Amino acid sequence: MNQLQKAAAFLILVGFEKGRSIIALMDS
Repeated sequence: MNQLQKAAAFLILVGFEKGRSIIALMDS
């Protein structure tokens, strides 16, 4: 993978984690 692909994968992972925690906060 090149740097751009690594950065994109990292951003997607971070975004997914943040989205999941926001959803968990809304549920509680």
